[in-house]
Amino acid sequence: SDFDYFVSSFGLSSKHSVLVSLRNLCDEQMDWWMDAALKDAKSDGTLDSVRRLGDVAVACGADSSSPKLVMCREILFNKMAEKVLANAQEAQQRDAMTAKHMEKTSGKLPIGQAKNEADIIRKAIKDAVSHGVPDTNSSIQSATQ
Repeated sequence: SDFDYFVSSFGLSSKHSVLVSLRNLCDEQMDWWMDAALKDAKSDGTLDSVRRLGDVAVACGADSSSPKLVMCREILFNKMAEKVLANAQEAQQRDAMTAKHMEKTSGKLPIGQAKNEADIIRKAIKDAVSHGVPDTNSSIQSATQ
């Protein structure tokens, strides 16, 4: 490995007790930071806070494609997509209630309100996708309809 080559360039064995201890310490720290990122993702962690924790884990030697970090991203992306869908459903309900109220009171439907709500939904979808949420996510797909 690269580490073995690096250590051998100093005339040391990668099995040297101090190096083994340091490597174990790095592994412990890496696992701690990945667990912290996963815990934060499962609770109310933000995209930024989980990414920062994951970045520290990677700096400690974790592979960014490790199962825990992948799970962090999946949890966050699903949360973001579910929020987009919930907001889209609220906008749809708001639009339907306003239209019903306007039709009842004035006999006319509001002009442009549905377009404004759709624009807000499209912007939220675009924002989520720009943060890494796959556009194939089922909540994102439902929000587009």
